[in-house]
Amino acid sequence: MLPLLNEFKEKLLKEYKSPSNMTTAISACFKFAELFGSEEMDKVRPEDAERYKTHLLEEYVTHEGKNLSRATVVCRLLCLKRYFQFLVENKAIRRNPMIKFKMPTKGTKLPLYLPTEKEIEELLSRVNDNSISGMRDKAVIALMSIVPLKNKELKELTVDQIDLENKRVYPKKGTKETVIPMTDSAFQALETYLKTGRPEIVKWTKKPTTLLFVGRWGKPFSDGTLTVMFNKYNGYRNKNRIYPKLMRQATANHMRKNGMKLTNIRVALGVTLNTARTYTTLARNELKMKEEQWVEKIPLLKEFKEHLVKDELYPNIINKALKAVIFFAKYLKSENMKNVTLSDLEKCKNYIINEYISHVGKRLQEPAIIFRLNILKRYFNFLFESRYIQSNPTSDLKIPRAKPCIHWYFPTKEEIEEFASRPDQYSYTGIRDRALIRLWYQAPLKTREYKDINVQDVNLEKKVLFWKGAGHYSHLPLDAKTHKAMERYLKVSRPVFAKRSKVPTDKLFLNEWGDPFCESSIYEIFWKYRGNKPIKPYASRHVRAIDMLRRGCTVGQVKKTLGLKSTRICQAYEMIVAENPNHFYKSTRAEEKVKLLRREEVA
Repeated sequence: MLPLLNEFKEKLLKEYKSPSNMTTAISACFKFAELFGSEEMDKVRPEDAERYKTHLLEEYVTHEGKNLSRATVVCRLLCLKRYFQFLVENKAIRRNPMIKFKMPTKGTKLPLYLPTEKEIEELLSRVNDNSISGMRDKAVIALMSIVPLKNKELKELTVDQIDLENKRVYPKKGTKETVIPMTDSAFQALETYLKTGRPEIVKWTKKPTTLLFVGRWGKPFSDGTLTVMFNKYNGYRNKNRIYPKLMRQATANHMRKNGMKLTNIRVALGVTLNTARTYTTLARNELKMKEEQWVEKIPLLKEFKEHLVKDELYPNIINKALKAVIFFAKYLKSENMKNVTLSDLEKCKNYIINEYISHVGKRLQEPAIIFRLNILKRYFNFLFESRYIQSNPTSDLKIPRAKPCIHWYFPTKEEIEEFASRPDQYSYTGIRDRALIRLWYQAPLKTREYKDINVQDVNLEKKVLFWKGAGHYSHLPLDAKTHKAMERYLKVSRPVFAKRSKVPTDKLFLNEWGDPFCESSIYEIFWKYRGNKPIKPYASRHVRAIDMLRRGCTVGQVKKTLGLKSTRICQAYEMIVAENPNHFYKSTRAEEKVKLLRREEVA
């Protein structure tokens, strides 16, 4: 019998509404134990989980002789991962072998056929609107051609969500209400149905109803009503058949082709942004092909890309740079760069700063604006050096200078003490996490510097930590609490972790398998213990810098202690310490942020 299986069943029954979901999770655990050859889950290694994943993806065959789909494989692996997490929480096993397990991607299944707007119009033309049921059916199909509705959402639509005066539809997506304008054909179909068809259907109901669409004798639509309705007007076609779910996807893609932003489509669909991208993949690919044909006409764009590659820039920065050039060409509505003047660049700069809204529905941040303008300047310098243009229009372009911004949460000493007391002081991992959090509060280390600290860098007798920052070694005196936590970790927890290591190491912080910390390890510890406070690893550097400035240290000393390359970020620290933040730059948002960090009431 697998350990704690009955308790795991009870937990799943409390969370899942359907017992079949619990059965699926339990069967996934049994099939893994069958492949593993033992029910002792404490002996499972990460390699065994990887072998099980390979078995499900490549070797497993169902009784029908088919391989499992990606979605089924991901479901089974998630159930198994949840079971191991449950065993760790109840201390049935010491470690979770699937803590760093990489799930296979489900993949996006795109429809083989997507109806065009003309084909949807042909489907509407087959509906005979001389009868009452025909009026209703035409109104349903016309409404689904402009609003990507689910079956459930269509059944729950009410009459007050249709505004014929302003030609608007107000469907509810969860708890939110969206606004979608009507087309002329949809307006005519809905107007005819509401004035003529619906009163004739509703008069047979025993109780008054506010539902927009009702079936025979005034009853609400059932789950299969829409499928029957679409099959009625599709005829006998097996290929290119339009059904309700395909209609929802087609409507979303038509919205994208007609220029609607992805954020608005996401709201209309009532899904996440990634799901909205998946729904509009076909439309995005079609628009991308048209854009690529147009981008090829932009002069020396490939040569400019090679020039950026030679400068050893990161690939993501190169892509952003090329997008900035393409954006400018779209703004000009021309690919001819020979006739560009300084006034065109100034208009584009004002548009980016004051009017432009990204696909997420937000204004660009100041660093993104400055990056785009600098890339444009670099691109025109490249055209001028390549002798494509005779004069450089960006020579007199004034680019605003970035202002020091504060985007972090400033924890108080009480919050940090509470944060440091949360790890369990009687477990090996808790002792390690306490030592790390205490050291984090006292030392202004970067995230990547924690993994570079060795055991020899900690001197418990002198209560000093030696660490390398800004290219030179510095020593940091340890306070009483940090010294006590570090001493207990070195004597109790670290020897246990070091015994599990396959390769001997001198690194100070080790994980449960004896491997040195990676850069994401400290983030995992913070997410585990911080609770509802957005405390981040970088906050200790901010706390140290502000304390130094309050004690009277200079900006140069703060820069040297933190290992900064420039003093610009120190202006943000000075702004918090200063009595008058307007000395740096006038911004009501910045003043409110400073008051918030000072724990003052914002007026």
